[in-house]
Amino acid sequence: MHENLTYSRPYANAIFALAQKTQKLAECQTALFELAAVAEALKKLEVLNDPKINRDQLLELFLHDQKTHRNILIENLLRLLVHNKRFKLLPEIAMLYQDLYHEQEKILVVKVTSAFELTPSQKQKISEKLAKRLQHKIELECFVDKKLIGGALIKIGDKIIDGSILGKLQQLREQLL
Repeated sequence: MHENLTYSRPYANAIFALAQKTQKLAECQTALFELAAVAEALKKLEVLNDPKINRDQLLELFLHDQKTHRNILIENLLRLLVHNKRFKLLPEIAMLYQDLYHEQEKILVVKVTSAFELTPSQKQKISEKLAKRLQHKIELECFVDKKLIGGALIKIGDKIIDGSILGKLQQLREQLL
């Protein structure tokens, strides 16, 4: 994985710079994630390692999606990856691109784990309060963990805000012991 990230970083930086210059940041992000999903599916089917499939056929498998044809930046990236036999890097390139995109757009990915599924209004309130506090746009990833009993556990990068009942009980236990 680390080796793939090392090889992927220059591609991600280059496509991000070109997308930024042509004002197609969001469009390229969407296309990269679609293609990363295609690459993962082809990897599972062992198509990427099939010696019977030549570079042109492989490129056509990726370019089959009409949305990709409309984005010349992504199409050229695909041609380069296929030519350099680096198409397996697409998931890592997409991930690194997303990191650059989030940094550029001041977006923080916040993971919220709660005991029960959050309602849309609860999600909106959490997003608004965090956006105001952190001065960033917030992208929530919500999870459910019944072990929390109630409340929520919020992860922002390496910071954790534990507002769960389980967390409060653990704190109380530590204070009593």
